Amino acid sequence: MLHLNEIKRRKGLESQLELYVHPQTYVARTIHDFLREKEEVQTTGFWSACLGGNPFLYDSTLIQFQNVRYWRVSEDTVHLQDITETLPASIIFPLAWNMIIESQGIVDGDKVQEAIVLYQKSKDKSYLYKIRKSIDKPKPAFVPGLFQNFRYAR
Repeated sequence: MLHLNEIKRRKGLESQLELYVHPQTYVARTIHDFLREKEEVQTTGFWSACLGGNPFLYDSTLIQFQNVRYWRVSEDTVHLQDITETLPASIIFPLAWNMIIESQGIVDGDKVQEAIVLYQKSKDKSYLYKIRKSIDKPKPAFVPGLFQNFRYAR
């Protein structure tokens, strides 16, 4: 897995200052990589979580997955699946999650381009934190007049 905080640490002073407010974040190539390396992840400290405005991220790590399949298996549980493994993840606020899924047009079996999991190492528990589907999204409604005066805008 790629540890994004380590990359920022190697950059200049501005990037190092950002480390005080950003949670520990990793990018996993596959779900199998995450499951194999989850014991080595660093968790977000108390001050980083509080200074970043997200105290619920304390003692947690954000893990980013790309191009995984989404399956809703119950009201409060989803499965993320790639070619190597399946990762069960809990949903913290099911009602809010339903609105997010509907707004992005995500249904069971869809491939999502980004899924971010909040992993609590002390509990060995994963929660779906964010999801983004950009391919095959429903097209936005046409807004007449959006480019109405486009050719005269010089």
